[in-house]
Amino acid sequence: MDNGLNANKVRRWISEARRADKTPSKTPGFVPVDLPAATSAPSHHPVSNKRSTIRIEIPRAGGVV
Repeated sequence: MDNGLNANKVRRWISEARRADKTPSKTPGFVPVDLPAATSAPSHHPVSNKRSTIRIEIPRAGGVV
């Protein structure tokens, strides 16, 4: 309810998940995507060869995940 979800809908989702077939899906949850390399960049945004790290934090009652 803190996140704006209807409690009845959440209970329904939980019930449906419990009744769902427990066989794992043959379709992967994540699929790798090959992107073309950058060919050129404007001078004010040079392309870096370093890999960047993306960090996503989710605040929770027990601490940040």
